[in-house]
Amino acid sequence: MNTLNIDHDKFLFIIVGVGGTGGNFAKEFCRLASSLPKDIDIKIVFMDGDIVESKNKSRQPYGDCDISMNKAEVLAERCSAFFDIDIIANTNYLSSTEQLTSIFNEYDTHLPILCGCVDNHPARQIMDQIFNKTDNMVYLDSGNEDWYGEIVCGVKSGGEIILPARSYYFPEVLTDTSLGKEEESCEIKSKSNPQHLITNLQAAIIMLSYVSELLVMKQISGNISYFDVTKKFTRTSERVGE
Repeated sequence: MNTLNIDHDKFLFIIVGVGGTGGNFAKEFCRLASSLPKDIDIKIVFMDGDIVESKNKSRQPYGDCDISMNKAEVLAERCSAFFDIDIIANTNYLSSTEQLTSIFNEYDTHLPILCGCVDNHPARQIMDQIFNKTDNMVYLDSGNEDWYGEIVCGVKSGGEIILPARSYYFPEVLTDTSLGKEEESCEIKSKSNPQHLITNLQAAIIMLSYVSELLVMKQISGNISYFDVTKKFTRTSERVGE
């Protein structure tokens, strides 16, 4: 498989959504980040407007003591203390490109690594827009149903799309007119159908694999990874060099 070299030592990781997939990914990513050489400079932001509910305990890294607290705030505080690293908690839902642009500008010497772990297309539309308007960045996006899903790794360098983002494979992302998380009513939120724990964990592990390869080996060797936990199946396709 062809590989894409990533020659950077300063990274800005923004993890959007720290629920089922994002919460599990964020926790293990912090473990990885804490073990890296000191010459790799990593800034970390957790972004999520959700509060912890009792139903989250079955598949997200939260417990009874966290109920009614903001997910990003709880997880940032816990991971910061456990792994002795600095994490910024952004307690807002992603609702505009300006939110991301502001964070990018604050750390403009760092390569943005946007990790999308959301369950709604309006947030993905915003992340796709920021990917299109940013010259240099990596955009990892997780999407999954009950038992299967995929991770897409988009890359831009010097304004050129080296690896396409999710909308290349799933153009319906850009035409979905459903409400974003901030606009949803409490009734709609309560009817959401959560994925299974193993599905979220598998998505988190694959996303962590991309990040680990990027930080440890300074390369990316895939563009989209499909998985199905009922078939114990993972397959990665690549467009590097095509």
